[in-house]
Amino acid sequence: MGDRFKEAAHVLAACHRHPALAFPHGAAPEIIDHGRTGYLCRGEDEMTAAVARLHQISRRHCRAAAEQRFSLARMAADYDRLYRDILERPGRAAPERTATGAP
Repeated sequence: MGDRFKEAAHVLAACHRHPALAFPHGAAPEIIDHGRTGYLCRGEDEMTAAVARLHQISRRHCRAAAEQRFSLARMAADYDRLYRDILERPGRAAPERTATGAP
């Protein structure tokens, strides 16, 4: 399974109020709040033990974290900020305009 698919699965799990288990690689530490929305495990034995503790994770916290981090409004605002930051960088050449004035 590719890393992107795994990361999407963690986000999807949170959106559906399910805690996630993952190894602390890739984006997993940015998606899963250890002990709050799931568990980041250093090995298979630790992951097996974490399964028994999943009932301790609040499904409400999982959904709230997903809404805070991955809502459409949040993602759009983040992309807007990123694009504006790129366009406002010093030394960046202005886009060339066509005869109609469009970039």
